Amino acid sequence: MKKIILLGIAILLFAFAPLNAYYPDDYMNASAVKTTDAQILAGAGYCYGVFFTTDATNDVTVDIYDSLTATGTKIVPQFIVTTSANSRAAAVSFDPPVEVSTGIFVDITLGAGTVSYVVYYRTQ
Repeated sequence: MKKIILLGIAILLFAFAPLNAYYPDDYMNASAVKTTDAQILAGAGYCYGVFFTTDATNDVTVDIYDSLTATGTKIVPQFIVTTSANSRAAAVSFDPPVEVSTGIFVDITLGAGTVSYVVYYRTQ
């Protein structure tokens, strides 16, 4: 009976070991919910995407920089998150993720209304 229990434990350990090896705890991070321009990451890493929620009335213009401020190299061209009463949320994902060397800074331009967003990233 002891051998069967030990064999069962060994099988479980080996079956789940690859999950820990391929996806460590810091594999992907999510920023706090932001509502204005924000530095997301300081240092090298990868940007996986951004999830936006708007006020359902006003479109949002977004610039994402490989920088600590709203200057420097844009990691993607400027884009507009369109919104409507039927579609308040939008997601932009990068596959493969975009590599950054300095950091991630999100610059939001909103004439009126509100927006909130979360950035998904990984440190290097």
